[in-house]
Amino acid sequence: MMKSLQALAFAVAMAVIATLPGTAKATLIGDEVNLEIFRNGVSFSGLLTETVGNGVEFNPRNRLTFDVGASSIELASIIGPARFSTNVDFVFTDLDWVGEAGVIVDVVLDAIQGIGSVSFTEDSVTFSVFTNDRAIPGAIASIEIITRHASVPEPGTFALLGLSLLGLGFARRRRMQCAA
Repeated sequence: MMKSLQALAFAVAMAVIATLPGTAKATLIGDEVNLEIFRNGVSFSGLLTETVGNGVEFNPRNRLTFDVGASSIELASIIGPARFSTNVDFVFTDLDWVGEAGVIVDVVLDAIQGIGSVSFTEDSVTFSVFTNDRAIPGAIASIEIITRHASVPEPGTFALLGLSLLGLGFARRRRMQCAA
C-alpha cells in the first residue's frame, strides 16, 4: 500500500512539473518592426521597417536614433541643441514577440531630457514630443515595454507528463499482479 501511495505521489508531482510553463523567453530581438513618424498627425517619413538586432535600428534623416531592444526602445538625438517646431509622434507598430506570444500591457517612460509622452496598444508604442520641446545631443528617452505572455508548455513538458503517466500505469499493473 505504501509503495503505491509513493508511486501515486511521484506521478502527481511529475504531472505538476510537466504543466509548469517552459523556459522560453519572449523578446523583440529578431522581430521585424515598423516605425512611422507623424508631424501634426500627417505622415512625415512613410513606413520604415527594420529587423531588431544589436545596435540602432532606425536613424531617419541622421537626426534621431531609435534602438529597439529585447523589451525596450531607446531614443537619442544626434544633433542639437534643437527645438521641435511641431508636435511629432514616433509610432512603432507590429511589435510581435519572438519566443512566446504576448501583448503590451504597460510602458514605463524614462524621459531623460524631460520631454515627451508615451502611449501604447497591444502591439504598438507611440512616443510623442511637443512643439517647443528641446533636445540636446545624447539620450532623449528610454521606454521599457511591459508585456503579458501566454504560458505555453514546451514539447519536453509533454514528454515528461507522458512518462509520468506511463510510470503510474506500470505501478498499477505491478500492484495488480502482486495482489493476484
